[in-house]
Amino acid sequence: MINLARPFLALLLSLTGLAVCSNLMAGPEVVRMWDALANASYQGIEDEAVQLSDGLWEGEPYVEHGAARPRVGLAMDFLVLGDVNDDGKDEALVLIWQSSGGSGTFNYIALVDIGDGNAVNFATTALGDRVRAEGGSIENGVIQVDVIEHGPDEPACCPSQKATRRYDNELNPVTNP
Repeated sequence: MINLARPFLALLLSLTGLAVCSNLMAGPEVVRMWDALANASYQGIEDEAVQLSDGLWEGEPYVEHGAARPRVGLAMDFLVLGDVNDDGKDEALVLIWQSSGGSGTFNYIALVDIGDGNAVNFATTALGDRVRAEGGSIENGVIQVDVIEHGPDEPACCPSQKATRRYDNELNPVTNP
């Protein structure tokens, strides 16, 4: 079987200019980085770390011969690069989704060290059920994520409230800008 994900990803990245970072990478470097991110292990989502393969992990069914099973994946439309730990090198902030087979999809953000061609996840935190990440930045060790979340009286299906969330370099919430 031919894997069209990599050529498609290269085309998508070249057309959209998706990568947001302090040191903009060239095309082949971005593809290698996405490949490393799509095949990394991520913690803090399931009980144990999950190892993605081409951007996806699928667990065993909850019930023997059942259809519902946990799935975790890398969202290919969200990437923020920046130096979160003041080491002079960019780290990646990515969006990871998790589904247990029901109607909800829980979204997480994960910080990943992308040095030396490897991707090592070192912090993960939940955004929430169906909370959408619309963009973000990393400046002076502070991570900012623009989200669309649920308002007080909104149904689970349809978040519409814009908000900005701030985190430190370990993805702990920061209350003051």
